[in-house]
Amino acid sequence: MGTVVGVTLLWGFYGTLLPGASTAQTTQIVESEPENLIWGKLYNPDSEPVLRVESGDRVAMQTISHEGILPDQGETVEFLTEAGIAKENILLATL
Repeated sequence: MGTVVGVTLLWGFYGTLLPGASTAQTTQIVESEPENLIWGKLYNPDSEPVLRVESGDRVAMQTISHEGILPDQGETVEFLTEAGIAKENILLATL
């Protein structure tokens, strides 16, 4: 009986060391919206965060490329659809 209790306690303690064992994981999504984007500079310590997360949370970041929206690359929709992106998947903010 003592061995069973000891093994059970040891296994329970091990479970508390596993990542996310004590906290529920949440998936947070940061979308490529104008209020979440910057152009021509890098984030720095004075930048306001777009999201705050708890330990164990997952973050999915929607990204956007500047390719196809610069003047020397032609018309945006044509550029992106030729690259294999369906027109309905092109973010309106890029047009």
